[in-house]
Amino acid sequence: MKKAGLIVALMLIIGTSGSYAQKNEAPFQFGFRFAPNIGWLKPGVEDYSGDGITMGFNWGFVGEYKFADNYSICSGFNIPINAGKLKFPYADGKDTGTMYRRYSYKAIEIPVLLKMQTKAIGYFTYFMQMGLGTSINISAQAKDEFNVYTPAAKIVKKEPSIKSSTRFFRESMIVGLGAQYNVSGNTQIFGSLSFDNGFTNVLKGTNPVNGKSENAISNYVELSVGVLF
Repeated sequence: MKKAGLIVALMLIIGTSGSYAQKNEAPFQFGFRFAPNIGWLKPGVEDYSGDGITMGFNWGFVGEYKFADNYSICSGFNIPINAGKLKFPYADGKDTGTMYRRYSYKAIEIPVLLKMQTKAIGYFTYFMQMGLGTSINISAQAKDEFNVYTPAAKIVKKEPSIKSSTRFFRESMIVGLGAQYNVSGNTQIFGSLSFDNGFTNVLKGTNPVNGKSENAISNYVELSVGVLF
């Protein structure tokens, strides 16, 4: 029975590959993409608040395996540089006040996405993709403006490395919509709008004023343009 099942599975794989060959479609495509993004931080602890959006950038390589006529598994690796701003109470020695901090993260992200696309409409196909992304923190920088209230009013500006205050992994859910244009043969250019919604805390450490553990979620929206071969 096991041998019979293996033979049936091999026949299905060969038949599927043959159907792609007949259609002159490559079951696997590889390419690259570039994507400017807008990011923000959503705090999850008392006395912290978001302080606006920031611009970032993402680039990387993509791979797609087409396992059915309108369905593909997409992966690869990205180098996202995304950021966000927070405002929170802070203390540095005898100085106490409010910290306005702009966070900038650089990471390696490995997404795994299900891509669902329409049949060709002229030279275009349209798609939706969704899945999960795992990011590994490479570096983290901050641009600080510390408004000191006591003992003497002043503003202190610094640009420290904060990698030790950020977590190594970030997990997210990715949802996107886009379109592809067939240039020639298997070469396609594509564009998409995606939301990368983090659901794990990206900060670690304790606030020196209120003694609470730092907590914030990183999110960003990106406009991606790329090529598949």
